[in-house]
Amino acid sequence: MNGVAVISQLTIDCIYADFPRFPEKGEELYAKHFEMTLGGGACVTPIRLSKMGVPTRFGTFFGEDMLSATARMLLDKYGATNVHNFYKGDKSPVIFSTIYSYPDDRGILTYDSGIGEDSLSDDEIYDFLKGADNSNKIVIRAFRISDLISDPFHHIVHIPVLFQIIMVVIPDIE
Repeated sequence: MNGVAVISQLTIDCIYADFPRFPEKGEELYAKHFEMTLGGGACVTPIRLSKMGVPTRFGTFFGEDMLSATARMLLDKYGATNVHNFYKGDKSPVIFSTIYSYPDDRGILTYDSGIGEDSLSDDEIYDFLKGADNSNKIVIRAFRISDLISDPFHHIVHIPVLFQIIMVVIPDIE
């Protein structure tokens, strides 16, 4: 495989927009707009590149839960191909974010079990990536800014030196 390999958790974004204000305790308000979509540049990148004809491989984490089933449906909807599941457990590894979109900004409430790339061994990462021609191998890794500030090199030291590394930095609001 020449092309792009991505290893990342999946994020489901539920986006609410056009609502008067944030509800008070015990109050229910209605939004005029709602959308459920895949979020995060690391999972969207291989889908977009694949549609442009670039060979891609996407390694991610699915369980047998409702969030994982929803993420699989969204991947199918957007035409994701060559998707590999690393997860073998019984928890919910998919990230779930609720985004409150205001005219001038947004607020986000996120659930993340923490099951993701850091749970993989060096051998698992290498085995996933080794099908590419060394001269054309690209690994895209996504990092939250706070992760890079707290431990800037931890997330890249276990990737074999054979690979060109392109870091995609995702703001903490992700």
